[in-house]
Amino acid sequence: MDIDLKQKLNSTEGIHAWQYRIKEDENYQLYLTKEKTEYVRKVQTEQIEVTIYRQLSENKSGEAIFYFTPVEEFQIDEKLEKALYVASLAAQKPYNVPGPAPYKTVPILNEELIKEPEKVLKQFRERVIASVRKEPGVELSSSECYISKQSIIFENSSGCYGKMVKSVISWDFVLLAGDELQSESWYEGSCCNYSQLNIENKIAEYAGYARDNVKTSLPKSSNTAIIVNAKPLIPLFETLIAHSSARFIYDNISSFKKGKDIFRGNKLFGEELNMASNPLMPYGLRSSPFDSDGVASDRIEIIKNGKLENIWSTKRYADYLNVTPTGKFSNIEISPGKHCLEDLLKAKEKPVYHIIMFSFLNPDLVSGDFATEIRFGYEIQPSGKIIPVKGGSVTGNIFEMLAHTYFSKETAIEGHYFGPCAIRFESARISGN
Repeated sequence: MDIDLKQKLNSTEGIHAWQYRIKEDENYQLYLTKEKTEYVRKVQTEQIEVTIYRQLSENKSGEAIFYFTPVEEFQIDEKLEKALYVASLAAQKPYNVPGPAPYKTVPILNEELIKEPEKVLKQFRERVIASVRKEPGVELSSSECYISKQSIIFENSSGCYGKMVKSVISWDFVLLAGDELQSESWYEGSCCNYSQLNIENKIAEYAGYARDNVKTSLPKSSNTAIIVNAKPLIPLFETLIAHSSARFIYDNISSFKKGKDIFRGNKLFGEELNMASNPLMPYGLRSSPFDSDGVASDRIEIIKNGKLENIWSTKRYADYLNVTPTGKFSNIEISPGKHCLEDLLKAKEKPVYHIIMFSFLNPDLVSGDFATEIRFGYEIQPSGKIIPVKGGSVTGNIFEMLAHTYFSKETAIEGHYFGPCAIRFESARISGN
């Protein structure tokens, strides 16, 4: 960047405060169609995000965000003028940008990934192809792998400054099975460390799903238990994250009270939930020494023994509530439970359902209600018989379901989720046959 952005922002009339983030991304990409390499390419990008704050009155301020790339530097005056105008239209309660703070060291850069990315991509291709070839009745449709070196510089008008370099590897694959290859199984994931890339196990797991997907039936309508794998679990926690936020509390939306049970009901029948926001998790997908506002990162217990322990807060809502900011919610850390997965998957008086994939799960953040289709899973009968299923729907309420829940001892890492590999909810509504 040729311009002195800090000097430019300080000298622009009407700007009360500011912050900017410079993000550089060096990305190596591999595309496979079947076993053929379509192409390998390198992509470099740089983007600057600028937030400006404008004082509108004694207790009103406005803010606006704009973006530009180095080739757009000549438009900076025009962008600032437009941002100041937009900020003048967005009156809100003012808050202060954070000041300087010490940042903790977080392991987020995997040297093996960024030192020789082309070599890693070659190894990735070989491991994927070799793993699929071991699976009978399954073919590789496609696979992609992105290796990124992300550099971020943050600075604001209060003297807060931070810099970090992070590695990210994103990958996916599509497997086909059946006589006419009509069955598809798709997986995608991201992590920060090459050692977390469990290619062989994931392909073996999803190859089994592809083969079983050929012989699925509709689930039976019932009120019963569902056991949900780590990956499809993540959206269910978004409701808990929202209700434990300073924003929901400030807006009087949250149903949580500090020290009170988060589940809905008269009695807890299962295990208690323990949930933390952990931005210091080594090689966590959302790990960082500071958040997007420059607030120093730290692990914070949000729910302890099934009760609200702490709220999390951005700088804005921390100022509104006059509390210390924790920074934005980061990696989801859930404590494992007392039961092994094998026990969680047992059915007693009626069938239970092991959910591998939902078609789309988007719980209502306020009520906790959700309704979603089963993309793929298994019906487990009391006799031990297992039947692959898809279709039908699952409905429930996460607050009510947490009154009778069990967490696996075994743990898994899926993106920004660190916790039990599966959770059993004893009360859900299945609509099918």
